Amino acid sequence: MSTLTISALFCAFVAIAFAIITASKSTTEKRYRWFSIMCLELALWNLFFFFSRTFYSALLERIHLLMTLILAPTSGYFLLQLTEKIDQKQPTFIKTQTLGYSVGIILALGFFLPDNKLFWFKHGSYTYAVFVIGYAFFLLAQNLRKASLGIQEKKRQTYLIAGGIFTLLMLIFDQLSESGFPLPALGNVVLVIYLYFIYQTITRRKVLDLEDLTAKGVLFFILSAILTIIYVILVSWVEGSALFLFNTFVASFVILILFEPVKTLTQKVTYNFFLQGRLKTEEQLDRIKNILIDITNLNDLTHEVLVGLKNALKATQAHFFLLDPEGTKFKLIQSLAPDPSKVNVTEVLANHDFIKYLQRKNPLPASTYFLNREILEGSQGIKEKLLQATQMFSAFNTEVAFPFMLEGKILGFCTFTNELSDTAYSLQELRLLIPLSKQIAYTLKNLEIYDTMRERDRLATLGEMSAGLAHEIRNPLGAIKGAAQYLLPSTEQSSQNDFLKIIVDEVDRLNKVVTQFLTYAKPFQQNFIETDASELIKKSLQNMAASTPPSILISYEENSKLPLMMADPQQLNQVFLNLILNAFDAMPKGGKLKIHTKVVEPNIQIIFEDTGEGIVPENLKNLFIPFFTTKKEGSGLGLPICQKIIKAHQGNIKVESTLQKGTKFIMTLPYKKQ
Repeated sequence: MSTLTISALFCAFVAIAFAIITASKSTTEKRYRWFSIMCLELALWNLFFFFSRTFYSALLERIHLLMTLILAPTSGYFLLQLTEKIDQKQPTFIKTQTLGYSVGIILALGFFLPDNKLFWFKHGSYTYAVFVIGYAFFLLAQNLRKASLGIQEKKRQTYLIAGGIFTLLMLIFDQLSESGFPLPALGNVVLVIYLYFIYQTITRRKVLDLEDLTAKGVLFFILSAILTIIYVILVSWVEGSALFLFNTFVASFVILILFEPVKTLTQKVTYNFFLQGRLKTEEQLDRIKNILIDITNLNDLTHEVLVGLKNALKATQAHFFLLDPEGTKFKLIQSLAPDPSKVNVTEVLANHDFIKYLQRKNPLPASTYFLNREILEGSQGIKEKLLQATQMFSAFNTEVAFPFMLEGKILGFCTFTNELSDTAYSLQELRLLIPLSKQIAYTLKNLEIYDTMRERDRLATLGEMSAGLAHEIRNPLGAIKGAAQYLLPSTEQSSQNDFLKIIVDEVDRLNKVVTQFLTYAKPFQQNFIETDASELIKKSLQNMAASTPPSILISYEENSKLPLMMADPQQLNQVFLNLILNAFDAMPKGGKLKIHTKVVEPNIQIIFEDTGEGIVPENLKNLFIPFFTTKKEGSGLGLPICQKIIKAHQGNIKVESTLQKGTKFIMTLPYKKQ
């Protein structure tokens, strides 16, 4: 049995495998469908050749030649589907196509020729196949020269044409070698490699990573050679069938033991030789990871990550997003781009399909290659969800996105792309980002802890200072107030009495400010118990019932499904009373205060919404800054104290306001102790 016959069987099995794999991915996508059909025909073409040579059957050879006439136009049609630039409705193309089909049908009649005339049918069929497939490559080459194609598509088609012509030439050599010419019969082996290249071409958005393919090919070849040598040494010299089976078992056992260490060693040697650039990338990413361990500043973190992606992965654009304190959206923190002011996307909602896709792909980074492949191969329902993610990738103008996840929660994500390269990032390169993404998540968590510790130290220092400061202020205030009160009864001049009363009132006001300042500066003594937020709100409203202006209507929408939470009722009551009083001040001419609650897992939201004058936008960002106030009378400490109380309950408070329409305060509190 010749090398050509054995290689035909090998090619047939590989072609069947490609046909099954591609058809299982998608049959609706045109390229997938025709590639599957072509591979199936190619498998039959090789199988009939193998059996015709094995059984010396003229009938099987005739069927093989008939398959040649069928396979040629199928292959040519498939190759033309790999570009959308060729107009297949032009009269010239239609005429050529019609002529090709007519010649094929005429040649097919050679199936019925007698054996002594089979020579004409055989060489006529092969010649026809060469011309049809050659014409397809001619059209592709002509299109490559004339059409306006991008760098990526040009390289793809150049590889396709050059590889196809070389494969066709090697298949011609096969037939010539069978006719007695001293040429290598490697056509089927080259054809298998070309099929693999086409498969990668139709399933990848960018050109195949040839370095990676070469390294894998060499790795497989070396592994196969080593395993073959083991089999040959242990099996080939045996003559008896019983001993042959025993040595085959021993050889298989030895291979199972040696496979992993041999594979690891071979992979290391091969990748060191072929993939030095990837090893350098891995070293650079490891260096970034080590730098992040000691970072204590968010700006330093984003700078190191973005510059690291530029240096390690040649990123021309990179963007760093973080989850906002409310947990509702991701905001752009920093960009690495030619013009950062022209970045299209600055916010992404936390429930967007893009974020869900990142979470599903974790720990692997998400890339447009994998996303497009899932869209091609997935069901209709999956495609609709993934299209939103695709649109976000396009909006970012990015190729790769990787999240920073900790305890199942995305803290942020980074996107990047290399616009100067037409080669997609390989799976191995993307895997190098996994340790980096984990370290970024840990660093973000440490920054949060560090900021908390720094805030606690600051407040502790402030508390110590405030105690001494309050003592120094209150002593003179007490003396001033005492002296003014002593003078009040002894004088009969009404003007002097008025001034003395002003002194007493201002002393009382300053004393109140000092008390509030101490409350803000000192750490809270909290007493957490199971608390019904609904009952607490009703109690606060009862306390304010007597002092509620008649022009203000208060409504509370009670939520019977509100769960209990761990809280300090006295502190929350203080927050509610402060917000109610603020609402009264915002509605001097009357209005409505609406209080309602809702469950937003795993939190409770308590909302105070008034119909007052509203707050000007430039003041919104200052509301929780100590001593900032827009009132004629007020210390500016009420809302900062409220924020401190809410944060001490592991929650947050935010404000929304529209001028002349009203203000809304939204408190988010966990109903499970965190």
